Amino acid sequence: MPDPSASTEEMDRLFQPRSRLLAMAAFEAALAAASAEAVVVPKAAAAVIADVCASESFDADEIFAAQRLAGNPAIPFVRQLTERVGRRDADAAAWVHFGATSQDVIDSATMLLARDALAILGRDLQRLRDVLALLAAREAETPMVGRTLLQQAIPISLGFKLAGWLAGLDRAAAGLAELTDCALALQFGGPVGTLAAFGEDGPAVAEKLAAHLGLPCPAFSWHTERSRIAEIGAWLGIATGLLGKIAGDIILAMQTELAELGEPAAAGKGGSSAMPHKRNPVMTLFAVAAATRTPHLVGALFACLAQAHERGAGAWHAEWPLLPQLFGHAHAATLAVLDTIEGLEIDPAAMARNLEATRGLIYAERLTAAMIPHLGRSEAHRLVEAWCREAVAGDRPLADIAESHRARQVPALTAEELRDAFDPADQIAAAARAVEAMLRQRE
Repeated sequence: MPDPSASTEEMDRLFQPRSRLLAMAAFEAALAAASAEAVVVPKAAAAVIADVCASESFDADEIFAAQRLAGNPAIPFVRQLTERVGRRDADAAAWVHFGATSQDVIDSATMLLARDALAILGRDLQRLRDVLALLAAREAETPMVGRTLLQQAIPISLGFKLAGWLAGLDRAAAGLAELTDCALALQFGGPVGTLAAFGEDGPAVAEKLAAHLGLPCPAFSWHTERSRIAEIGAWLGIATGLLGKIAGDIILAMQTELAELGEPAAAGKGGSSAMPHKRNPVMTLFAVAAATRTPHLVGALFACLAQAHERGAGAWHAEWPLLPQLFGHAHAATLAVLDTIEGLEIDPAAMARNLEATRGLIYAERLTAAMIPHLGRSEAHRLVEAWCREAVAGDRPLADIAESHRARQVPALTAEELRDAFDPADQIAAAARAVEAMLRQRE
């Protein structure tokens, strides 16, 4: 079982050695077919190669063990493939991997795996976004306090907070669609990117190969132009960071002093080895852990952009473990947040109680606004600041302090205006309107 903060079973299966070899075999079979269609490789040879790629079980242990001496897994894979093709047809063996290089095999296989991994993430992010949209609509008018710099600010609604989380994930989903269209691409250039072995037929073979694999055919080889890999890594970093933000907000709301939100309960979940009374966050911790690790992996992937000449020495090799780790972290965070949101426990009473925790100080902004027409901005602000200090010093409600000074210091302020200043209905309504507008825009 994978570490639930680092990966998922589905993502681990996708990037296991066996899956990587299947993707490499898909490339070699497609290369043979494309070359035959361009009348570069005999059709009979291409058929044998494709059949061996589809029917043979390659020895992953042997191939990846040989990587230590070969420098990459493509070399021992092609050797094994050539031997197996040769057992069936010695002439066909001469056409295995014709015109390609190791990097073509590995990079194109990586693109095939990345395509599948992005589809998995897109599927589960969509599930999360759907649940968040439903919750945001349902809780659009559920009052709670908004917090800035970890301090109570002014009232908002729970739906407003949920919509804020959703807005970030919507942008990530839009980025995913663009990434899928632009970053995924065939890698095919031969030893230095020129496809010289094919002569004038190189572009035609490349187009046909791309079509067989279902990948776009780029205008130029990207052996050492690694922006595609960096873009995928950057998106994974952004998506995982957004998920970590959601998880972090939930963890803060689960604090004993707040107790506004909770992870879905389950037997044996969230307990402490020493303190029987505790109910700790669990799934959200996994998402925060994934988001904490991810920036370092993205940074390492960005460092791989500086690759020398026409084929990289070391920087290309450094990429290999980074993308699978990033995909694992992103999916782990996605599922952790999805599981949490699907069973999110909400305590409106705790939210209402926390709205009163400052004894009315969170309405100081509204009180100031009510007094500005009578005193001007500067004097109203100065006076409310003084009343707030008095309320804190005497541990009294701000409304009582304001009422005690109103007749003498702000005689034009009516009792009704004062009551309205301490009524959060308008602020909650504004939050609800923002939620409604956001959800309407998504339709």
